[in-house]
Amino acid sequence: MREAPDESVVDPGAESHRAIEAELVALLYRQTPHAMAFSLMAAAVVANALWHTAPRAPLLGWCALVVLAFLARLWLFVRHAHAKPRGTAVLRWQRPYLATLVFASLVWGVGMPWLVANETPVHQAMAYVFIVGMAGSALTTYSALRRAALTAFFVTLAPATLWLFATGELIAMSMAVGGLLFAIGGTRATHVLSASLRNNIRLRHELERATRIAEEVARTDDLTGLYNRRAFTELGSAAVDYCLRHGLPVGLLLLDLDRFKAINDTLGHAAGDAALKAFGALLKQSLRGSDVCGRIGGEEFAVVLPHTTLEQALIVAEKLRLACARLAIDAPEGRFGFTVSIGVGHGPYDFESLLQHADAAMYEAKLGGRNRVEVSPMALAIGHGTQHEARPAA
Repeated sequence: MREAPDESVVDPGAESHRAIEAELVALLYRQTPHAMAFSLMAAAVVANALWHTAPRAPLLGWCALVVLAFLARLWLFVRHAHAKPRGTAVLRWQRPYLATLVFASLVWGVGMPWLVANETPVHQAMAYVFIVGMAGSALTTYSALRRAALTAFFVTLAPATLWLFATGELIAMSMAVGGLLFAIGGTRATHVLSASLRNNIRLRHELERATRIAEEVARTDDLTGLYNRRAFTELGSAAVDYCLRHGLPVGLLLLDLDRFKAINDTLGHAAGDAALKAFGALLKQSLRGSDVCGRIGGEEFAVVLPHTTLEQALIVAEKLRLACARLAIDAPEGRFGFTVSIGVGHGPYDFESLLQHADAAMYEAKLGGRNRVEVSPMALAIGHGTQHEARPAA
């Protein structure tokens, strides 16, 4: 049985951080394919521009590295698509992603300066323009994860910029200064883009979590942590319908604490609340996870017992009655106990009918002296059901 969320115990901070990181990594895998295609097209343009001037062997070698980087990333993406990781399992795919990203960035960042080192200034300027373009593309493509964006950005841009500074030529150094200014602005841009995206995702997660808590609270009785009447009716009806469709026996218990008003009047409402909490805890401990249990009134509780014969429902009811009689509650006026009257409804009836039958049986238990279990006459009229069917264990 579910309990109301305990915000004093559950600290969602760390798990929320991992969930956000996982969503950002998943976003990277969705955003990257177009950048991979762009890299191939840019390499084709560079190869065409240098085809008649650059030595063929180095040029073809560089093109082979571009294709190899593309295939490595494509292989990773195919594996990722096949695995279909969910939730925080996506985080395991972050390292291989960064590894292939660094390799692809190095092909451009180191390979291009090496390729055009002996070319004309015009070709060198053209190559640097492509490098700056690739670095700028990295900022937008990988901004979901700032460390990925900065890694690709600097691995692509830094080697060529340092090479231009090292030439000592005025034009080359001027281009390098421009690249340096671009790097400063790009670093700032990654912070803004990444922070904005992360904050948006964090806000959405917090709103979703708040919605889940609100929905859970709306379905849960604050005092006992059991389902409230609305949730019990919804889930109990579903459980009964399932049993009817599949020909399974189903029972319903209606439990009412005896002389509860006297507890409130003589010992106070705090003692009454303590009795309700203790009985709610007893129900949680005694029932299976498939049983549907709720507090449907002041001191009235109900339980739907799926896949349970009449004999088994009576055994459960009697165990609950005896366990309740053994409860001892501490109060300022001293320890006290209480009993419960239980009505049992059973048979091939819908939820509302079972509830009415159990209510009539519970009323008979009250008239019969309380602290007893009574069976609905409708359940007795059809016999003891499928006695050979076992009630699954909790």
